Amino acid sequence: MDRRTFLRCAAVGAGVAGSALAGYELGRWQLPTPLPPSTRTVTESVTGPTVTHTVTSTQTVTAGTLELQLFADWHGDGGKQNDETPVENATLELSGQGMRETVKADEDGRYRLNGVIQGRKYRLDFTEASLDGRPLRFLSLPSGAFQPISDGYEFTADLSEPKLSLGLTHGFLTLPFPKGTVQKYEPSFVDIDLNSGSWITWQGNEQTYDGHSGTDFIIREGTKILAAAPGRVTGIGDDPNGGMWITIDHLVQGYSTFYSHLKEIALGVGTSVARGRYIGLSGFSIWCRKPTGAYFKCHADHLHFEADRGGRYVDPYRSRVAGKGSTETLWTKDNAPQYAAS
Repeated sequence: MDRRTFLRCAAVGAGVAGSALAGYELGRWQLPTPLPPSTRTVTESVTGPTVTHTVTSTQTVTAGTLELQLFADWHGDGGKQNDETPVENATLELSGQGMRETVKADEDGRYRLNGVIQGRKYRLDFTEASLDGRPLRFLSLPSGAFQPISDGYEFTADLSEPKLSLGLTHGFLTLPFPKGTVQKYEPSFVDIDLNSGSWITWQGNEQTYDGHSGTDFIIREGTKILAAAPGRVTGIGDDPNGGMWITIDHLVQGYSTFYSHLKEIALGVGTSVARGRYIGLSGFSIWCRKPTGAYFKCHADHLHFEADRGGRYVDPYRSRVAGKGSTETLWTKDNAPQYAAS
């Protein structure tokens, strides 16, 4: 039974969530030599009751260079790890304080933002960013939050910490259970065929059923279930098909995730969660569906997992919106299955 026929009757608010993740050592960069304080002349027109005159003053500012490290955040945690490679083929535009310039990586793979002024606000826009021919679509921030790369990145120059580090990723979801969890059978995927009476998966096979809006991971009852991305719990309820369900909204372009057939839920509505936080234990469904859509009574251990955007379900493995053969995905690369198909 598609959950939209009986679920989502309770939803509370929406929120912004993030988490502070630490413990990842960045590369030991050699700090750039800061520029000495410089001066600039400022001319202002001052209008009084009877006369307009010009005032010229000299201000002292501290300018210098910031080093930017871009890396492929395969794990989606905002911190660079040893197996994550630098992104050296991006083209950026730095703007702020009346200036705008194009920035590309130097021969050593680092991006240098020259002439920035201490305490001033700047913005980085990504005009081109790719890795292995796959477009990077999200920034993973050191706070553990995500945002679309199209939103750019704003920062305040701090020359006492003359380096920035930003992760880039194709998607932002982690698998909703611990890495290494053994699946008893292949999962049943999202039906990406919008036509009633037929069904097909992102892999091009029929390992789904008509109108299936999520992915059924066949895992043992009592498996730990994890939040697939940072967010806030917005709904909890009983699933008449077996167990309970929970919904988490995420601060990324209206995305939310849905977890069903849980035997235990550890969080309450309104709770902020980090990516990978424990949210409950998997259970089972008392009803199963045939490819034709017909139900039969069963006892099937599994997690029903959905990704939604603006109330419309999407396939996290290969979004149907992107078109046939697209490499668009919502998973980070540490969830390797989405890279199996060409």
